[in-house]
Amino acid sequence: MTFVPDLTHAASQEDGLFYDFIDRFDTLKTLPDCRALLYEIVREYGLSNAAYLGVNLPGVPRGQHFGIVTYSNEWVTRYIHLNYFRVDPVIPSAMRSLLPFDWSNVDHNNLELRRFFGEASEFKVGLQGLSFPIRGRLGETALFSVSSNLKDRDWATFRRRFMRDFQTLAFYFHEAVLRTETLLSENDIKLSRREVECLSWAAAGKTFSEIATILSLSERTVKFYLDVARVKLRSTNITQAVSKAATMNVIRPY
Repeated sequence: MTFVPDLTHAASQEDGLFYDFIDRFDTLKTLPDCRALLYEIVREYGLSNAAYLGVNLPGVPRGQHFGIVTYSNEWVTRYIHLNYFRVDPVIPSAMRSLLPFDWSNVDHNNLELRRFFGEASEFKVGLQGLSFPIRGRLGETALFSVSSNLKDRDWATFRRRFMRDFQTLAFYFHEAVLRTETLLSENDIKLSRREVECLSWAAAGKTFSEIATILSLSERTVKFYLDVARVKLRSTNITQAVSKAATMNVIRPY
């Protein structure tokens, strides 16, 4: 029987669920931790599967891909054995895209592709899917994909509701993999202008509400920028992130 999430319940819980996962990323120390969290994302969002694919990651031999997936071992073995990298249209299409790529945009008229997606369905990969391209600051690229067996109408609603969640989780997951697998140095940390502004005002003792007023942003947006900066700075809280950013001369309190 296909699992269909309670979208009404999900709507009331989505912010809590989303920020719970955001808070969890700074606790990830190893790749098994990342894999376990990926399975948890699948379970809590009612997905069929999720997958991360990194290309040209620092510390990984050039030309080799790095993946963490929740697909069955049988599907992964078949995918590799039959060299489905050659057939799978999602990877090249999503890698070329600047925006999230919906799997429904693939041309299903091609006989080989119909066979490929038919096999994927048999192995419970998921009938629907989204892939989020990531272009890293060190020249690496990655894809974070989620899939579901929802019917078209339910999938459209689900996709609209949780697009923000998955796009942000994709970024956080990529940063976690880099942190645990390649141990990025502090010289690799790059903060956006908004992240620097929010950290600088936080260093001056301003609250989320005060920073929001100063920068003409919502409190939620301020918290988001500070959370992203905290993860990039590998800090357990905003105070530590502010201290680390100041030590690195990234910010200057106003």
